[in-house]
Amino acid sequence: MRCFNCEAELDPTLLYCRECGVPVDATAEDVQRDAEEQAAERMRREAVQQARGYLVLALFLFAAVVAARAVLLSEQHYEHFPAYRVPASIVEERGLDAPVALDLEMQPLPLPGE
Repeated sequence: MRCFNCEAELDPTLLYCRECGVPVDATAEDVQRDAEEQAAERMRREAVQQARGYLVLALFLFAAVVAARAVLLSEQHYEHFPAYRVPASIVEERGLDAPVALDLEMQPLPLPGE
């Protein structure tokens, strides 16, 4: 509740304003209205604080996704050998041969309408 004369914050139980000394003529309706205004202001502050928290969380998650994509999807500078994805120097150094595939007979695939 505020003083009608100096707009200072008041305790509704006081008879006089602490700042200017004007008598406080507070009715039950004034006290009720003031309590509702304070509750609305408190709820607004809490909503703003919660929205800021969600914004910070969203920015953190966005940064984490961007960092993960940068790390996981970065281009690998490897030469490709059959069945190996390593630098050529390792393949040549160890004398590795690509594993051979199994010899399988080709099977015809039945197509619909044949």
